[in-house]
Amino acid sequence: MGMGPTPLVHPQLHTPHQVRNSASVQSAKAISISGTVEAGGSDSTIASSAMAKTALTAGGAENNLTPMEVVVPAFEVYKVGQSMPLVSASNTITVTIQGTVDFPATSTITLSGLAGTQTAADAALVVGGAASSLFGSAGAWSGSGTLILTLASEGGLSAGTPYTLSFTLQNSATAQAAVTVSVSGSVVSGGVDDSPVAAMNMDPDAGALLGVTNGASPLLTAAAFFLTKSVSHSSSLAGGSNEITLTLEADALLPIGSIITVTGLTDSQTVDGSLPVTSSIDSIFTSDQGTWEQTPGTLELVLVAELAPATPVLVSFWVLPFPSPPPCPLCPLPFPPSHFCPFLPPSPTPSLCIPLGPLLLPPPLCLSPSLHPSLSPSPPLYILAQPPPPLP
Repeated sequence: MGMGPTPLVHPQLHTPHQVRNSASVQSAKAISISGTVEAGGSDSTIASSAMAKTALTAGGAENNLTPMEVVVPAFEVYKVGQSMPLVSASNTITVTIQGTVDFPATSTITLSGLAGTQTAADAALVVGGAASSLFGSAGAWSGSGTLILTLASEGGLSAGTPYTLSFTLQNSATAQAAVTVSVSGSVVSGGVDDSPVAAMNMDPDAGALLGVTNGASPLLTAAAFFLTKSVSHSSSLAGGSNEITLTLEADALLPIGSIITVTGLTDSQTVDGSLPVTSSIDSIFTSDQGTWEQTPGTLELVLVAELAPATPVLVSFWVLPFPSPPPCPLCPLPFPPSHFCPFLPPSPTPSLCIPLGPLLLPPPLCLSPSLHPSLSPSPPLYILAQPPPPLP
């Protein structure tokens, strides 16, 4: 008697098949199985019955999901802010994101809308922050406002966990309004098609920063300026020491390390170097000194403490006098520096200091402007005279 094929005892058949999920939320399906057994003639039917479903916490979704149950990945936390609202400055952008599903290794997150910076395209823009290592501490910057972050091969983000990243861009050279930054992504599925994460506008920080209204909002930039900027001095007399006083008041907070530069104080006799300064705010400048350059008449002051917005500060410093003439050989006292004659060379050699009687101003003698109003013989006034030409 012939025997048919040897029957299999409790055979198990694994038949993985790749399908593409729905693009929208989809509830669990009633999945059943049936079949037909080939018998060489009349086949035997396997009755339809419900399949046992293996639950899966798909991508970190809250509920255990059964086959063909679909969730749409999204971000549930999406914040963005900045560190510096002033034009042309380096600006650290900080973002915090939290997904509703897991983001496996090689998944991507894209930040868009960061327009108006001066940062050139960079395939490996440095990324910092607590989660930076998950992205290999770098991202692909387009130069026009898009940063693509790719999770490293050993990385991954967990659903319901916030992650913070930061990166630095150079602000626009001109003032601009805050931009709208969006975040999107792509969750790797392990198959042909990855799951997209739709773009969402991020929540911007909106507080004031460095005295700029809404200065914490992304890429809002303003040009700082001085509300008050006046200069005065203590003396207009040739050859005399002159105290210069600056009154300064900025509209924005000037952080530590900021530099204030005053130019145009030319034609003094103060040589290059460190110049002591006094200010109405104690020890606000480095060692209470500034860096002076004689030819351009420039004083550079470096802040070692913050200068609050709309806070006046008075800064004073002395410009050294012209060199004094040598002692007068004909008078008991040296020639007074404040009486230096502005019409003669700074250091005439030799110099004569001659008592001046009323109305005696024979050329080439000259008198300090401060003494012109009172030609009184008592006390004696002194003038500076060039020596007479040698006798033939």
